Amino acid sequence: MPDILSYIENSLKKKKDDNSLRKLYLTKGKIDFCSNDYLGFAQDKKLYKLFKKKLSSTDEILFGSTGSRLLSGQSEYVQTLEFKLADFFKSESALVFNSGYHANIGLVPSLIKKSDTIFYDALCHASIRDGILLSKAESYSFKHNDMIDLIEKIKRNGKGNIFIITEALFSMDGDYSPIEEITKICEKYNAALILDEAHSTGTIGKEGRGLAVSMNQQGNIFARIHTFGKAMGCFGAVILCNNTLKTYLINNARSFIFTTALPLFNIAAIDCSLDYLKMSSERIDTLHKNIIYFLQNIPSSLRKYFIPSASPIQGFITPGNENIKKLASYLQNNNIDARAILHPSVPRGKERIRIILHSFNTHEEIRKLLQNINDYVTM
Repeated sequence: MPDILSYIENSLKKKKDDNSLRKLYLTKGKIDFCSNDYLGFAQDKKLYKLFKKKLSSTDEILFGSTGSRLLSGQSEYVQTLEFKLADFFKSESALVFNSGYHANIGLVPSLIKKSDTIFYDALCHASIRDGILLSKAESYSFKHNDMIDLIEKIKRNGKGNIFIITEALFSMDGDYSPIEEITKICEKYNAALILDEAHSTGTIGKEGRGLAVSMNQQGNIFARIHTFGKAMGCFGAVILCNNTLKTYLINNARSFIFTTALPLFNIAAIDCSLDYLKMSSERIDTLHKNIIYFLQNIPSSLRKYFIPSASPIQGFITPGNENIKKLASYLQNNNIDARAILHPSVPRGKERIRIILHSFNTHEEIRKLLQNINDYVTM
């Protein structure tokens, strides 16, 4: 026991010395430029009233699901929700998972075998990478959004069933995947595309149906993952696919089979959020107007520090963990909640303040954020 405690202490000391030790912080009372609540659903009182009304309309006990969906956790509620999700996101079928992480570590290793090959964008999320590791397949990262590099790697290394995995909207750099180009590559090399739409859910398209639907590419994508803990303001995820893959996942995805199902009140929350999203085109428009306002008001002296992005995710680069933590602390002291993203979460030298814009941010708040960053840089 002392040996493992010593290892833990040394590991924490290493992180502390490297300025990469993570801590938990309360966010209450500050201007929100860090949460993934893009549309403000998580704090919307009207949505909460819809949720309470739905709960009060049933005599079912909604507190717990009592087991996995293959045992006692299946319900008419989740079955109906999956039909609604498939219809809304224009898919043949849908399978609800407990989270985006569960979806990625369930889909990838259950589907992709040792004899297959995976090509994934270098900036893919950790949950995708963990799914790839669990699959034991040969895997190769291609340079971020670089289709020439992707093609070269497929030509050199493609064997067995070929899978390409990428994100619709990248969670750190805030740029979009060139989906039309990737689907053409998939067609040429007989590859299956898996697309993570976590951050594009609710933020792209008239009703927030995501990047694939907004570009009419959903029919060219083997599987899409949409999550509910960001713009939809609740919790959970769905894999959109055909009926055959859904049946396969029910029988093979370990993160689906061996976990307690989401409780029925959580299913009700997703259902209400989905209905609310259908009525939120104006809120999505406001989000995109705020993005334009933000970009138009960046002081010219600061533009070189920002990663080019036309999305709600904006990255302000200040190399070095210590430097970016100081800027984050300055913003926090000025009542602005924008968080530092440290190495190793991002490459060394690419440490940043990750700014998340929302539909509920006012122009005054946006100006205050940019003014405070400018004041710090020019001190």
